[in-house]
Amino acid sequence: MKNFSRTLLIFFLTLVLCSCHSAPEQPVKGDVDINRFMGKWYEIARFENWFEKGKFDASAEYFPLPDGRVKVVNSSSAESGKRSSVEGQAYIPDPRVPAKLRVSFFYPFYGDYWILELDDNYQWALVSGGNDDSLLWILARTPEISANLKEKICRLARARGYDTEKFVFNSEIRG
Repeated sequence: MKNFSRTLLIFFLTLVLCSCHSAPEQPVKGDVDINRFMGKWYEIARFENWFEKGKFDASAEYFPLPDGRVKVVNSSSAESGKRSSVEGQAYIPDPRVPAKLRVSFFYPFYGDYWILELDDNYQWALVSGGNDDSLLWILARTPEISANLKEKICRLARARGYDTEKFVFNSEIRG
């Protein structure tokens, strides 16, 4: 029983410490049409994170499910050249705020997936892990975008308080 109590205490302390690594709440894109967001997106840049460490040429595909949820398939390559993918599901907790999704690749654990900025034509997006300021991505419908567009998106991220020096661009990862 003593070991169980100690394990439970460590678990709760870990949760508290993880919640300390957050930024002020970010406003999300207000008028997202989630059906237009469906399809394939390429990772242009990311803040390095433990679950993508050593990965490159990452992409995500979103598919609508009949019950209103979204099927998510993330794929990436490793240094060995092997391509792998992981499948998950997302849902929109509040239909009035379709830019705030919850996604899970390991049920029952969910994380935030917030669309912060989005091109009017759904050609690029700036996406975060909610209030977790250590998770940020630039996504596009094409594997590469212009330097001008990268700078524009970085300016938008900086205006939100993100340190864009943390971005690792896919072109740099590939070498």
